[in-house]
Amino acid sequence: MRSSSLALGLALGLTLALASACAKTPAGVGEATSASTSGSSGAVASDTGAGTTTSAGSAEGTGNDSTPNDTSGDDDDTGVSFVLRPDAASASECDPKAQDCPEGEKCVAWANDGGSSWNANKCVPVSGAGVDGDPCMIEGSGVSGIDDCAKGYMCWDTDPRTNIGGCVAFCDVNDLCPAETTCAIQNDGVLPICIPSCDPLLQDCARGQGCYAKDGDNGELICIPDASGAGGLDGDPCEYDNACDPGLVCIGGSAGCVATWCCTPWCDLSAANTCPGVGEECIAHFADPPPGTEDVGICVVPN
Repeated sequence: MRSSSLALGLALGLTLALASACAKTPAGVGEATSASTSGSSGAVASDTGAGTTTSAGSAEGTGNDSTPNDTSGDDDDTGVSFVLRPDAASASECDPKAQDCPEGEKCVAWANDGGSSWNANKCVPVSGAGVDGDPCMIEGSGVSGIDDCAKGYMCWDTDPRTNIGGCVAFCDVNDLCPAETTCAIQNDGVLPICIPSCDPLLQDCARGQGCYAKDGDNGELICIPDASGAGGLDGDPCEYDNACDPGLVCIGGSAGCVATWCCTPWCDLSAANTCPGVGEECIAHFADPPPGTEDVGICVVPN
């Protein structure tokens, strides 16, 4: 499934798994449903239905020499996290955008249940001054929330072998993120950060990441760590967007899919049909495509 939450996963050591309250139907796909993206990857964050998953890193580990990733997949030794869907429950004591913690502390995202998906916010002591693009180190697991970035920032895309990543800013929808990035509100609002934008047909994200849709069929396209691990192939069941290999999307309605959501390829609406499944056609991914995404489609069986 694809969820609106992120969970830890591969390259960064954290993969976001997005969880969404309800599945969405892509334009022209009848009953087909899509999972929505919103977070990091590694292990499945929760059993909340389809949603987009984002990860903080990949198995190979890229640190901060690449753009942040989004993710999917189950817990494994890759360290990637998943992003939860909008309906995922959370318990937070602070607001990461408002940074309303006591003096000397900062509001961070973390996993309060011992899992691999950011599902809550808490106040921790400020222990560093890293800002956008600065290298950083996280303490403990990739979803501990304890790092050496400055107040208002978190350590993202961390390498599970070294715990090193890059600082990214928390944001809200009214903020202007750095060029070629977007404010992705992930994991039910727990993880609002500036993440690189991308083209799913080009898969132009950094190594270890994939280009996934933030909120299902009408979601913004962002780079998230690949948390697919050994799975994530065409036709494989999925819970989070980044649980699929780069070049695939977690959605319902593909040929031979016996689960609610399965991985299926992105496709080019302006080209000949290259969808591999029996009866599959390239259907528009966006009901109202943003500029530059008019040719972005997904392979599903139309109803």
